[in-house]
Amino acid sequence: MIEFEDFGGEGTVVHFAHANAYPIRTYQPFLSQFVQHFHMIGMHQRPMWEGEDADSFSDWGVLADDLILFLESQSITKVIGMGHSMGGIATLLASVKRPDLFRKIVLIDPVILPQQVYDMQKDKPLDQLKQFNPMYQQASRRRDHWSNADEAKAYFESKAFFQRFAPSSQEAYLAHGIRETESGYTLSYSREWEAMIYATATNPWSALSMIKHPCMIIRGEHSDVMRSDTEWQAVKDVATSAECRQMDGTGHLIPQEIPEILSLSIIDFITDLQHN
Repeated sequence: MIEFEDFGGEGTVVHFAHANAYPIRTYQPFLSQFVQHFHMIGMHQRPMWEGEDADSFSDWGVLADDLILFLESQSITKVIGMGHSMGGIATLLASVKRPDLFRKIVLIDPVILPQQVYDMQKDKPLDQLKQFNPMYQQASRRRDHWSNADEAKAYFESKAFFQRFAPSSQEAYLAHGIRETESGYTLSYSREWEAMIYATATNPWSALSMIKHPCMIIRGEHSDVMRSDTEWQAVKDVATSAECRQMDGTGHLIPQEIPEILSLSIIDFITDLQHN
């Protein structure tokens, strides 16, 4: 049985798929905004499953299949599928493969790289993809051990990405993004899994052209995923039926940076569609 979090609320079910390196509970400040309007849930994605070996992972289509299996196991249909980054792509792929399970989808800064990147990666062996992927290399070397909670807190507070988080998001990350071990503290989401996810990113362009549901795609103005206005326009040109919205002043980690503002924008989109 796939484990998941139930954040509460009643009515239409909204499922949230978390990003690479960010466990579902670290999104608490963002997700808690939805419970006054919807029943909010979110499964723990495969990298968070106990005993799962990152070396056996092949591509993000597996994550989409996991989401489909979870929704089936809970007898959930016509869900509002929402996902951030990797979770956005998992949601997109699942909604195209099994449109009967979804009602609407919301993709928050999904990992949509230029087509040329996927063309260069095509048919390359995994070892070669790892070697030339800077995100893989960075994640593989990421610090993942601290002697105590205060040391871990000081480490993250020194990082620019963490400084952009809302205070509530900082608290949520320190509560759920690290965990205690016999020798101190480590990352709740292992660096081995984070690196493997970067090395196996799946080309979403075909799925993006086959969206079957009302869809909202959100980009952070300073995203390091969709880096340029040209790339953003390419997404709009392919996902012609989607409502595309940019959140000014934000980076890739929009739910952590502006949890209240982002949630209100999404809730307006969802409820407007319900009233129409």
